[in-house]
Amino acid sequence: MIRSKLNSNSYCVLPFVQQFVDTDNRIMPCCISDRSSVGPEYTDVTSFNNDYLKRIRKQMLKGVKPKPCRVCYDNELKGFKSKRKKVNKQFEEWKFEVDDQGTMATMPQYYDLRPGNVCNLKCVMCNPRVSSKWIEDNHLSFEPYERTVKFNSDQIDEILANASSIKRLQLAGGEPFYMPSVERLLLGLVNKGYAKHIDLQITTNLTYLKDEILHLLEQFKKIVITISVDGIKEVGEYIRFPMKWDVFNDNLDILLQQKHIRIAVNITKSQLNYEHIDTVLEWCNNKGLTDIDVNNLTYPSILAVGSPRKELKEWLTAMDKHRGTNSKQTLPWIYQ
Repeated sequence: MIRSKLNSNSYCVLPFVQQFVDTDNRIMPCCISDRSSVGPEYTDVTSFNNDYLKRIRKQMLKGVKPKPCRVCYDNELKGFKSKRKKVNKQFEEWKFEVDDQGTMATMPQYYDLRPGNVCNLKCVMCNPRVSSKWIEDNHLSFEPYERTVKFNSDQIDEILANASSIKRLQLAGGEPFYMPSVERLLLGLVNKGYAKHIDLQITTNLTYLKDEILHLLEQFKKIVITISVDGIKEVGEYIRFPMKWDVFNDNLDILLQQKHIRIAVNITKSQLNYEHIDTVLEWCNNKGLTDIDVNNLTYPSILAVGSPRKELKEWLTAMDKHRGTNSKQTLPWIYQ
């Protein structure tokens, strides 16, 4: 049966058109799914029809709400706008073919990939499952993880074999510009002539930018690059350790010269920077950046705005000793 959209209190278009892979190579219906119900590891394009995703689709086709998707259902019960409703509207014209058992006859049209956890930074609010560099500080992590994960060449080549079906590609990490697999994927899409048909979105810490990548980006139909920035100058360097502000700022100036690229900004608000947010917003304004999203951090909970500070101070003190940083000097509002 062919379904372009379904009117259901449980239906979400994403499991039918999108392949999502997280930094630990695990599959979920989408990037905000409940990680307590995470799926198996991604292997290749056959993963789009593994039992985990087929079960989720089958439940949605029957009007049942799958457990991994409860984030959206809970938000809707609270009266909030959910990602489910947003994407159902956004992709309502997309067509796909699925049977009653949730098996797809059509291939993914949307890839949302974190092709591993390889990263050159170890941001204070991050963890080693998302950043391989955090493994150096694993004893300080609230979510210890000891594995460096990378997409291999065969996995990239399998995606490229399906390139004719791809309408949208979203890349994050880790740090995508730091991953050889990302460059291989972008180069393959350009060489096959499909880049001009693909809506490309990349989230980056913008501390690593090669000329070769910039040349590849020029070939895509539509590009949005979201830069993650939580503080400027020494505050930014502390939160996104061990970034160098001048390198980040220079790379941004290079991107701003690329008129075909739309730049968005993502700011994560936490106890680390809540007194600094206005300074970041002023910097964005001076740079001409207007597409700004400020998200409230919820995990790890000791970094959430309003949480008790005693444990936070002890944790930052231990981190300062290990990293050679000085949170009292850089983030004085935490100690006031």
